[in-house]
Amino acid sequence: MSKLIMTLEFGTSKVICAIGRKRTRGRFEVVSFSTVSYPGIKRGQWRSLDSIPAVLKKAVTEATASIKRQVDAVYIGIPACFTRVHSTSAATMLDDNETVTQEVIDAMMAEAAAFDVPDEYRLVEQMPVYFKLDEDNLFIDPLGMDAVRVEGKFAFIFANEAFLHEISTMINLMNIEITGFKPEILAQALFLIPVEARDSASVLLDIGYFDTSVSIAYGDTIIFTRTIHAGGAQIAGDLALVLDIDLDAAERLKRRFTFDAGAGKQGKELVRTSDGRMVDLDRNVIDEIVRARAGHLCRLINRALEQSDVALSAETDVYLTGGGIAMMDGAIGYLSDTLNKHVILPEIEAVSYSTPNYFNAIGMLDYLLTNEVG
Repeated sequence: MSKLIMTLEFGTSKVICAIGRKRTRGRFEVVSFSTVSYPGIKRGQWRSLDSIPAVLKKAVTEATASIKRQVDAVYIGIPACFTRVHSTSAATMLDDNETVTQEVIDAMMAEAAAFDVPDEYRLVEQMPVYFKLDEDNLFIDPLGMDAVRVEGKFAFIFANEAFLHEISTMINLMNIEITGFKPEILAQALFLIPVEARDSASVLLDIGYFDTSVSIAYGDTIIFTRTIHAGGAQIAGDLALVLDIDLDAAERLKRRFTFDAGAGKQGKELVRTSDGRMVDLDRNVIDEIVRARAGHLCRLINRALEQSDVALSAETDVYLTGGGIAMMDGAIGYLSDTLNKHVILPEIEAVSYSTPNYFNAIGMLDYLLTNEVG
């Protein structure tokens, strides 16, 4: 029987514990899966740190109960808001058209890594992005090629030390070993974005409940990431504030909303409030509120991409994940038009978990079972 691995993924409003294993055929199998709502992460901070231990225990207990087997080790996903990415270049000259070896690449990476790192961050991943040989075209893998001059771009992914320490302390109290910490943005990018699309820059856009992460993937790594402190919660919050309804009712309105320009916006929309009342609301007003907040989020996303200094075009593919907006009717077309990019909602093998709010957790399983588990 294939080895089981367990992962914990921290969304902005839920924690997911996933257990999986390699398949004899196909990529992987999801053996067990649990989702636990919690106060979450907002503006890069835990909303209730004291609640996390109970949430972790519940997530792990529910996931392991269905398989009637104890799993005593776990991989931890590092949320985008606790992640930083730095990419930089290095170059070297080779003698007499020498062959590019792994030693050459390692020496260039060491040179590229010679930059100051804030004390509050720890390096968790480093890898080459691409190489240029003798001013020629770009190569993802130059091993064995002859060159006089080699220039390489390298990416370094860091995790917030406080996050690593806090989660390590909590997991250790559960008598579970942490096998490793893995950046969620990297796992998602390698899972959701096809290899051929990563031959040039592609965007991973994770719109969550409280936060949105904007990352750029190239080759087998991430070369840029930014966290925007806005997501699906801000749309529901504006609906609640302007329409004077409770947040749960506003969230239901948001989920029923359609961005389709052809949909009728006239008339009334009925919603039940938390006290049991049925309220008539103007569809035109709802439309104005949702589009105003979604448009503001798109402007923030485009601003983040401009800050990346990576040349992107209207043809750049944007791969969408997260449960903040992606499951709203017409969201893909709206985002494509407003961002002026080709937005794609990926399709994945795990049919039972094929909605965007699960992509992160499933991507973690795929990344680990592909790269780390024998």
